[in-house]
Formats: sequence, structure tokens, C-alpha cells
Amino acid sequence: MNTADPTETRLIVIAPSSEITPDQLARFIHGLDVEVNVKETCYGAMIEGDREEVAKTLREVRKLDPRRIFTKVRGFPIGDERKCRA
Repeated sequence: MNTADPTETRLIVIAPSSEITPDQLARFIHGLDVEVNVKETCYGAMIEGDREEVAKTLREVRKLDPRRIFTKVRGFPIGDERKCRA
């Protein structure tokens, strides 16, 4: 990732033991007053936007289920043609 790039893409992964669903997660993020792109996935969601907006979003999302929601930086933007082995 280019450190000069002000945008960041993150994966948000929900543990199988959580009662939060990917749909609930995506709807929650859409309801926040943040400027991020959201893509619901089978494991949670991807968010992309300004690093500060992404950080603000993650702080709110983690409050939903702090011990069962995980996040990591994604190397590619949402919609990138490169995919995992699936």
C-alpha cells in the first residue's frame, strides 16, 4: 500500500459465534454518518475510503461485538479484478 495514498480498504470479518450478520453489519455502516464505500460479503463486509473515515467507522463497528469482529487491511480496492483462489 502506498503510504501517500489517503484511502484505505479494510476487511471486516464477523466470527461465526457472533449474532451479527453481514447484512446487519452493512446496514449499520450505511446508517453511520461516514463517507465510506461498503460491500457486504459472506464473512462480513469491506469498507473503503479516507483513512480517518475508515478508522471512525471501525471504532463504531467494533462496539457491536468487540470480541467477535475483526479487521485487517486489504491489499486491493473494492471491485479490483484480482481475486483470491475462490
